[in-house]
Amino acid sequence: MADIKTRDIAKGTIKTIDKSEVATQRMKSALIQTKEKAEHSVNVPEGSAEEYASNRLESGIDRVSHGAVHQFDKQGRKGVQTTKQNISKAKDGIRNFKERRAAQSFQKQAAGTVRNKGAKVAEQTKKTVKESARSAGKKTMKTVGKGSAKAAQATVKAS
Repeated sequence: MADIKTRDIAKGTIKTIDKSEVATQRMKSALIQTKEKAEHSVNVPEGSAEEYASNRLESGIDRVSHGAVHQFDKQGRKGVQTTKQNISKAKDGIRNFKERRAAQSFQKQAAGTVRNKGAKVAEQTKKTVKESARSAGKKTMKTVGKGSAKAAQATVKAS
């Protein structure tokens, strides 16, 4: 009989990363970059002493001007912040002053009304005390009535 032919499905294994190969590629790219940087630094853009001096002077002026602008901005921001603080302090001072003035005027008004109306208030309180005493007496009289007497008689008969 003839042999049955089979085909291999898995022709290989799972691919893995070769870490040493990756490391060598990175080293090569880093070496190329450093070579290019070294070549550019050797070739100085100035062709003469005058160009060198003008470039140095220009870079110095740029550095000084940027520093001055930075300091000016810094001092301006600080000035704005102190102004805000001074404004808030002034508002607080005004509010405290108004509160003290209102309290003083309230005290003056209260003292004036007590002096002027002291006798009247005393008389009115006496009247209200008398009226309340009279009304309280009437109420107690009204509560004691016929119903309570009948209830007392019923309890006596029951006993």
